[in-house]
Amino acid sequence: MPSDELVLETQGTAVHLILNRADKANALTQQMWDDLPRLVTHAEQTPGARVLVLRSVTDRVFSAGADVAEYRENAGSTQWGLDNHARVTAATQALADCRLATVARIAGPCAGGAVALVTACDLRYASADALFAVPPTRLGLVYPQPDTARLVDLIGPSATKRLLLTAARMDGAWALRVGLVDDLVHLEDLDAAVDQVVAQIAGGAPVSVRAMKRTVALATAGVHDENDETRALLTEALEHPDHREGTAAFLERRTPFFSE
Repeated sequence: MPSDELVLETQGTAVHLILNRADKANALTQQMWDDLPRLVTHAEQTPGARVLVLRSVTDRVFSAGADVAEYRENAGSTQWGLDNHARVTAATQALADCRLATVARIAGPCAGGAVALVTACDLRYASADALFAVPPTRLGLVYPQPDTARLVDLIGPSATKRLLLTAARMDGAWALRVGLVDDLVHLEDLDAAVDQVVAQIAGGAPVSVRAMKRTVALATAGVHDENDETRALLTEALEHPDHREGTAAFLERRTPFFSE
C-alpha cells in the first residue's frame, strides 16, 4: 500500500514531491522507492504543472539515502539485494524521464540513494550547509550503474570516483565547484532561488521544454547530429499552437499565453 512518506503538493506551476520521513532522516524505504514512479506520473498529469520540485519536509536533512535497516534485515539474501537494486534504479529512472522539468531543493545532508535522486533531476539548488556522501563502499554494496553514469556525465570521472571510492562527506562548496549543484545559497534564500528558476522554466512553452530536455539527453548520449527523432521534435514544436503564440507575443512585446 502507498505510504504518506512521499507527498505531492501543488504550488502554482510547480508540483513538490516531498520526502516526508523526517523522524528517520528521510531514509528511503522499499515502499518509498516503489511509490516514487507513480507519484512522478501523477505530477506529470497535474493540470497546469510545469516543474517538479524534489525537496525534504525539513531543512535539517535532505535524505540519508536508502534505509540501511532494511539491508541489515535482508543481509545474506542476494535476491532481495538484486530486487532492491532494480527498485532503486526504476525510481531514479522515473525521475530522470519525467516530462516536467525537475529541480532538486537540497538543504542539509544528502547521502547515498538520495544523491542518485538529485542527480536524476535537471537542476539542483542547495543551501550552504548541504553535505553530500555516497557510502556503498562502507556497506559492501555497488552503486547502480545508471546512477553512476549520471554522476560521471554531471561531474566527471574523477569527482565521481572521489564520491564513490572514499564515501567521504563533501561540502556544498565542493559540490558547486565540480558541478554537482547549480547554485549554492544561504538557507534563507533557498526558496527564493528555487521559486525563481521555477518561474523562468514555467515561462517557456511546455512543448519546447520537453523537447529540449530530450535533445540534451541525446547529446549526453553522444548524438551530435540531427536524426529522425530530433527532426520529429522540431516538427512537433513548429506545428504546435504555442509556436505561433510565442512568436506573436515576442513581436508584440507581451507575455505569451501557452496552451498547455
